[in-house]
Amino acid sequence: MDIMRNVILPEGVISIGDYAFSYCQNLESLSLPSTLLSIGKEAFEGCAQLRAIALPEGLETLGDKAFKACSNLESINWPSTITGVGNYIFSECFSLRTLPEGITTLSEGMFLSCTSLEEVSIPEGITTLPSNTFTLCPAIRRIELPSSLTLIGDYAFYGPIALEQVICHAITPPTLGGESVFTDDSYSDDSYSGVSAYAARLSVPCVSERLYREHSVWGRFAEGECLEETSLNNVENDTSGISFIDGVLLNPNRLKISVYNTLGQRVYNGNESNIHIGAHGVYCVTGASVNRKIAY
Repeated sequence: MDIMRNVILPEGVISIGDYAFSYCQNLESLSLPSTLLSIGKEAFEGCAQLRAIALPEGLETLGDKAFKACSNLESINWPSTITGVGNYIFSECFSLRTLPEGITTLSEGMFLSCTSLEEVSIPEGITTLPSNTFTLCPAIRRIELPSSLTLIGDYAFYGPIALEQVICHAITPPTLGGESVFTDDSYSDDSYSGVSAYAARLSVPCVSERLYREHSVWGRFAEGECLEETSLNNVENDTSGISFIDGVLLNPNRLKISVYNTLGQRVYNGNESNIHIGAHGVYCVTGASVNRKIAY
């Protein structure tokens, strides 16, 4: 198996079994069929010479550690059809500099020890950043978190880190799974000591600055510029049908939405068609297909 350099799997193959190509250290290129539905656990672990992987649209599941320790892997796409994701899939992919294009799901330890990652931009729609997702990724300088994010797991960004900027678009500060999501100055190992993520500047929505500043963990970051969230004002392409009439928020398509006041407090979460908000003012309405300010 070690002499295998190029693999072309024929059309009709629907699954790659557990450990199928594990530690084929000379494997340089891989062509996967459009019929492929699943890749088993550790299927390509330790394939150190793989530099790029094109996953086919139609792929549904990736097993634990499917591409762990592919140390020269630089690029990989993310099919929109993936629904099942194992843990530690890309851990120890030391050459990976960016997240897979189109990624929609994260899992525990997914990018652990990806030492070349410099920028992490989590796409809108992702609600949870699991534990250890970016642990021991020392090159990360910039993190951008979406408005949809509600939870960050413990040790998600723990370890030595070159962090300079955190941008969080969430109006309500995401819940943190523990005190060790980010590295403080108590971190120490043989190579690093006194490294703190909290020296980075944190930028958050202007309406939520107070909530973040008063938070026991978010408030430890250096203060960055507040975000006006101009995208909330752009309703040219808004097809949600949401509007205010006489103190009632109309949601004719019964979309699942959250409504926030200017203090960043959530005043509603659900999908009712007629929502009684109460006080006059400006509100932020967010959901999978709507993201706007509205006033009455």
